[in-house]
Amino acid sequence: MTETQRKIAFLVCLVTIVLAVLDMQIVSAATVPIVRDLDPDHGIDKIPWLVSAFSVASAAVLPLYGKLCDVLGAKRVFLGAVGTFLLGSALCGAARSIGQLVAARAAQGVGAGGLMSVTMVVIAQLRGPGERDSKGAGMGGIVSGGGMALGPWIGGLLSDHASRRWIFYINLPLSLAVLILAACVLKLPRHTADRSIDFLGAGLAAAFSTALLLVTEWGGKEYAWSSPQIVFLALASAAALGLFLWRQVTAAEPILPLSMFRVRELRWGFAIQGLVGAALVGALYYVMVYLQVARGVASSSAGLYLVFMAVGMTAAGVVTGKLAERGRPERAFAISGSAVTAVAFLLLATTGSDTSL
Repeated sequence: MTETQRKIAFLVCLVTIVLAVLDMQIVSAATVPIVRDLDPDHGIDKIPWLVSAFSVASAAVLPLYGKLCDVLGAKRVFLGAVGTFLLGSALCGAARSIGQLVAARAAQGVGAGGLMSVTMVVIAQLRGPGERDSKGAGMGGIVSGGGMALGPWIGGLLSDHASRRWIFYINLPLSLAVLILAACVLKLPRHTADRSIDFLGAGLAAAFSTALLLVTEWGGKEYAWSSPQIVFLALASAAALGLFLWRQVTAAEPILPLSMFRVRELRWGFAIQGLVGAALVGALYYVMVYLQVARGVASSSAGLYLVFMAVGMTAAGVVTGKLAERGRPERAFAISGSAVTAVAFLLLATTGSDTSL
């Protein structure tokens, strides 16, 4: 690739990350108007399904994307992920019921699982031999913060002043532009290795996640916690997890090699990332629903309350990127960031119906 092609390719990757971040933020602010439009009586109760369908589908295919990059090459997998996300966005916009929207969000999640992960693979292959990863980490913080600031505001404006369908249709021109530019400028190594892909392992991971989701969604609401349905789902979830772990030990090419957990940094890194990711996604939707349902704040105005979080993420991305370039240990950022996050969530947990906005 020429230097110009590399710069365009990096720009394409940056737009793809923006696409991934914006989608979650736009939908978070507009979720309440969307479900009220599709189901005025019980829509609010079904918000967790919209969030979980997207997240479970994304998590289930994530390990497959890494293996597919090894077998097919990052470019083809990247184009496939963006194309799937584009199709899922179109289906979400066309949905006419909560059930259709949940299914479409799951399809969108299959593509979204590759937007961020495969993009990181592409960036790694584009990076020159002497370049440090800290630049990418700093840029990731800036992009995430910017997307968090703009996404909810855009989603709120679209839901208040336009059709809810445009919340999803807005992804289409960006995805098309990424597809065309990536197809034209990306020139990455083509992998032709004859390696097996652990589809059974991915299926067991999806079964575990889905059964666990049904337990947490139906338990105490649709069915009593001690009911046969919930007990069966809990046992099915535990069995799927056990079979998944067995498969990762016995498969020739496991999607999640358990040997990785012997590496101390990876083991703790996975734990921190999982906890912070779950808390962050939960907090975003909680704050949006709290402001719109409990406090009566309009969707477009509710999105502006996340600007403060976005400013913090952007500033942290810039500062930590610069400090890492100067040789400061990344471990210090992980520890201090986790501590600040814990305090912030403790304060957030004290909000009530009379908390000062």
